[in-house]
Amino acid sequence: MLLLAHTTTTPRASLFHDQDDLHRNMLLRNLLLQFYGECGMLDATHALFIQWSHDVYSYNFMISALAQTKRHMKILNIFYQMLHEAVCPDRVTYAAMFSVFALVSRIEEGRFLHACLIHCLQLSVATAIIFMYGKLGSLSDAQLAFHHICEPDVVAWNCILRVHTDKQNTQEALALYGRMKLEGVAPDQVTFISLLSAFGCISDLHVVQEIHFELVCIGMDAHIKVMNALLNIYAKLDSIETANAIFAKMPDKSVTSWNIMIGVHSRRNEKEKSLHFYYRMSEEGFKPDKVTFINVLPAYFPQDALRLFDSIIDVDVVLWNALLSSFCFHRKSCQAVQIFYQMQEEGVLPNGNTFMIIMSMCSSEYMLSIGKRMHAVAANRLKDDITTSNSLLNMYGKCSSMGYAQNIFNSLFDRTVVTWTIMLTNLTRHYGFAEALLCFSRMVLEGILPDRFVLATVLDACLGIVSLNMGMYIHVQILGTGSKLDAVMGTALLNMYGGCGCLRAVEDVYDQTHGKNTICCNAAIMALAHHGQAHNAFDLFELMLANDIAVDSSTFLGLITACSHGGLIDTGIFFFHLMQITYSLYPTDAHLDCIVDLFGRSGQVKESLAFIDNFHGNPTVLTYRTLLSTCCRTPNAFSAWAAYRALTLEPDDEGCFFLLVNASTKYSCDYLFSEDIE
Repeated sequence: MLLLAHTTTTPRASLFHDQDDLHRNMLLRNLLLQFYGECGMLDATHALFIQWSHDVYSYNFMISALAQTKRHMKILNIFYQMLHEAVCPDRVTYAAMFSVFALVSRIEEGRFLHACLIHCLQLSVATAIIFMYGKLGSLSDAQLAFHHICEPDVVAWNCILRVHTDKQNTQEALALYGRMKLEGVAPDQVTFISLLSAFGCISDLHVVQEIHFELVCIGMDAHIKVMNALLNIYAKLDSIETANAIFAKMPDKSVTSWNIMIGVHSRRNEKEKSLHFYYRMSEEGFKPDKVTFINVLPAYFPQDALRLFDSIIDVDVVLWNALLSSFCFHRKSCQAVQIFYQMQEEGVLPNGNTFMIIMSMCSSEYMLSIGKRMHAVAANRLKDDITTSNSLLNMYGKCSSMGYAQNIFNSLFDRTVVTWTIMLTNLTRHYGFAEALLCFSRMVLEGILPDRFVLATVLDACLGIVSLNMGMYIHVQILGTGSKLDAVMGTALLNMYGGCGCLRAVEDVYDQTHGKNTICCNAAIMALAHHGQAHNAFDLFELMLANDIAVDSSTFLGLITACSHGGLIDTGIFFFHLMQITYSLYPTDAHLDCIVDLFGRSGQVKESLAFIDNFHGNPTVLTYRTLLSTCCRTPNAFSAWAAYRALTLEPDDEGCFFLLVNASTKYSCDYLFSEDIE
């Protein structure tokens, strides 16, 4: 029997199987069942099983063999046969059955069996019950089952933790983790891997950093799977410098570690960095897998990506999509369409992601014809594939074809929150602010729960029509969820309140926002700037620097705007030079326009002209219109010149004629059209 247990080949096992005296030995028959099951020989296992009588071990080995091949309905039949034969299940049987109930969505049968065992639950069975309820979405039942365990071990804690992290119940997961430590249960690798998977918002970064510190303190940083989970969450939260630092210090790396680094830089369109990690991976002796190729193909230039793709033996739709991403990113539209048809010629059918990738390339009006061709190809998929429908909706919106977008939206029976978000974004992008608010009302009436991206889009619509009341209503809805304001929601509220002139609310929202980032701070600075709160904007800039929040060109645009509205010429010039000298940020046309406005508000038109002449870029129509509008405030002889330069760039600009007439009627026309100006 011991020899059979350690036998590794089927022919040797068959030698024992052929002996007649072994047929009368149930223990040996069970060993044979176990052996055939572990070898994946389901037919032999079943033939052996039906030949003789059974005990609980026979049933457990048969259930295990069926589970390996995912024959879940057959397992149910075997279990009911077991009960019919009055063979009493043990904890292994029960644990297996609760897992099967979860996989085949039989929650009522699971509840019935749970009720039968409620007073004699063993720990492994209770853990399987928690898994079943969590898998089937019954969090309250899972929580109740966990509370009935007298002394849960780390496996039980990990199971209930996973139930909540799978549902992104971050706060509940953190509370459970805290209770686990208070009750003296030491977390293991699975604990940290599950816990880290719960985070997804930039506002969670400080919590992730605390968990990072804890796992280092107890030596979990020696486990590669934990470090990969940590690496992945930092990449997901866009904390790239931290991810790079962790990766550099990892003594042992796996293919997964390399894939995370290649993938995060590829998604950020940092193609050279992505390829750098790919080449290093090969140099250090790691063999790329399918995930590696999926991540690295979009980083290559199209022809290089095609060569790499041709070297891959086993390709599927996911790899075709990765190749397509490279061509679409580089706007190689004709070749992208050829690849789209080639994959079908080779027997690979496109999926929703295929259409999403190729339609993302068709996001401008001159690509609309290709987009319509893809629409024709995908027409029969629209009812069953919401991803494709959403991609078309997004494409037509970006191409300003709102009629097509509206028709697709109206034809959809099952609209997801993503569908509504895209439609709301389309309406807001094309200044249909009132229509966007009506669309939002319709969404709520249809029982779709808006997420933070929907609410942020609706707040943009409120800003578009300066609807403070609606904006405040949305704010109340956000607070009613009990969740903290993150950077996305905080930025949308700051823009809305700033645009509606509610500065007190701007300050309150800024203080309440967690995980402030550059965009959020820029929104607050710009809101203060437009309402003459220059020194408050400067204080906010100092806070950004103190909190190590990166500044960008938009930050300085807000600061110079604050100087313009506050009449602080020297300070505005200081910030203009500071962004270039200290932060190596190149000024844009918007910065030039702001400086022109800064001088113009003080009547220093000649200084504006000098600044325009010395600017390294090309002034735009808006630059000269800004100069022309300053001439309406102060009598000078440059109105006609500014109008001439603006009309040279854009001859049909009626705004320039209006401003010129305004300057001519407001002040004496004698010098506005003098020979020198002409």
